[in-house]
Amino acid sequence: LCATFPQLSVDTCRRFLRARKWDVHKAQSMLQADVEWRAEKRPNDIMQADLLHSLPAGAWRAVGVHQTADEALPVLWIQLSLWRPNEYDVHEYEKLVCYFMEHLSKQGPGFIVLFDMSGWKISFSLQVAKLKVLVGTLQNHYPERLRAALIIHTPGFFQATWRMMKPWLDPHTVEKVHFINGKGDSVTNLLTPYLGQEVLPQCYGGCAKADLCPGIPTEDNIILAQ
Repeated sequence: LCATFPQLSVDTCRRFLRARKWDVHKAQSMLQADVEWRAEKRPNDIMQADLLHSLPAGAWRAVGVHQTADEALPVLWIQLSLWRPNEYDVHEYEKLVCYFMEHLSKQGPGFIVLFDMSGWKISFSLQVAKLKVLVGTLQNHYPERLRAALIIHTPGFFQATWRMMKPWLDPHTVEKVHFINGKGDSVTNLLTPYLGQEVLPQCYGGCAKADLCPGIPTEDNIILAQ
């Protein structure tokens, strides 16, 4: 596989092989589609200036790197209470997803998502195009990078949306999704096996500052967040 795509690293080829259950032909087709997608979308060139409607709200934030015994895993914190999906189209949402995935991929071989469902609205279930972009982008172009998706404060009526989304996901990905039920100290204790205090936001009992600027911290990020 690496001989077919000499411009790609061994780790990249291995991730795509793993995503296709070590079927070389399927992995080759997947990689070819990814190469063509990257040539068209140029995800590594996306700048914060391309995300003027989606990034400043702060729904997506990088909170640091969690060090495990084997690897360093950047942590992405998503707060649904800050999501404003009607303020931008699906194309900017795709850029938002790619922007974070590209930066997180440079910080470690995988990543963890802390997903706070507080503020979930039934109307969010109608954002099917954006939800499909999220799932499709992660699975088709950043396979085998997700280590865990920690979902907290899940309202009961989200289950209908989860039933809709679950068939879109690879069964191996579904196994990485953890619904964590609890409040206050209970949430802190339940998250501790997955996240260190240094990357757990203060509002959940950790040490990571809750007023982190949206996006990946850079000098122009401070301006954008004002």
